[in-house]
Amino acid sequence: MARRLPSLNALRAFEAAARHESFTAAAEELFVTHAAISRHIRELEEWLGTELFSRTGRGVVLTDAGRRFGSRLTPLFDNMAEATRDAAAQGTVRSLNVSVEPSIASRWLVPRLGRFNDLHPDIELNIDPDNRLVDFRSDKADLGIRYGLGRWADVEIQKLISDVDIFPVCSPRLIKDAGRSSPLISRTTICCMRAASNIGPIGSRPPASRAWRTGAAPCSRAISPSRRRKPARASRSAT
Repeated sequence: MARRLPSLNALRAFEAAARHESFTAAAEELFVTHAAISRHIRELEEWLGTELFSRTGRGVVLTDAGRRFGSRLTPLFDNMAEATRDAAAQGTVRSLNVSVEPSIASRWLVPRLGRFNDLHPDIELNIDPDNRLVDFRSDKADLGIRYGLGRWADVEIQKLISDVDIFPVCSPRLIKDAGRSSPLISRTTICCMRAASNIGPIGSRPPASRAWRTGAAPCSRAISPSRRRKPARASRSAT
């Protein structure tokens, strides 16, 4: 007889959220967004007809039904994970080639590799930190991770990170020497810098250096020649 079960992804999202009692921690563990965890749990609650979490102004709290359900799911998922590891140990190790921008690799991907290896011991992950665009027809990459708007043709796209902020910074000495009224740190300059970092989707954007020159060109015209200075060398000590 066929088993009547809700979505496995929804069960997995709920189990992690119940164990951590946190949607954010569950999202980090499963490499998905906070919104995805919330959506899965709402779908599960609708399927069950039971509220699993109480939403408060300070976060979420398990209901009695949610706590009982989570305590029964955790050992089941532990058994599934152990059975999967045992089966994977008997099989052939698979290779997954990932092309990723260096900044995303160092700040986002690498810190998560330990957890990925625990979950997928049968996958050998090969990381290629590179800014160039991937041609899946000729390159050996199986997937690519890029920053952009996601408007790329002929590929399957999955959003990984939300709410990424890009903003300019400068040396405190530059502000002191130039003065806060200098065009170097004016609103116009900052808007140009922001525009330079957001030129087009990644699938069609020019190399970073050319994109920067294109977006920042109006700023250079706004700066008086008498006020232009060579960039200060970065100090080794932080204050």
